[in-house]
Amino acid sequence: MPVVLEDRPIDKVREEVVDQLVMNYSHGELSLEAFERRLDQAMETDDPQVLVELTADLDLVIDQVFVDSKKQQMGMKFILGESEDAETIFNIFSGSDRSGEWELPKEIRVISIFSGSNIDLTDAIFRDPIVRVKIFNLFSGDNIYVPENVNV
Repeated sequence: MPVVLEDRPIDKVREEVVDQLVMNYSHGELSLEAFERRLDQAMETDDPQVLVELTADLDLVIDQVFVDSKKQQMGMKFILGESEDAETIFNIFSGSDRSGEWELPKEIRVISIFSGSNIDLTDAIFRDPIVRVKIFNLFSGDNIYVPENVNV
């Protein structure tokens, strides 16, 4: 027996509605204006009944292919295997960026003096379940971007 709509977590209902809006828009069932209007309404309301009514007239429903592709696009890339022990990044009076698809070592060391760096792990390939990041800053700052589903 399914859970009553009012008893379901509002964030879960909202996510399902947004996914259905995205699917219908991407298949040409909704105009851009209608998609944006309904998306704004979905993000503003906390009423589960209003959320469900936003997609009541849409024919396309979320299927397993859509869910799988969403997980693949949003998930981190974990490929079990050997990785380097450590990588050191030096920034002295200059900055650096590390992003894109790159294999993470077991430990990343960043030394920044009068500079900074951006370390983007969004598309990185994780070989180990634990990656350590050690940072030393002197009159500088570093930014680390981590995928949503990674525990920090």
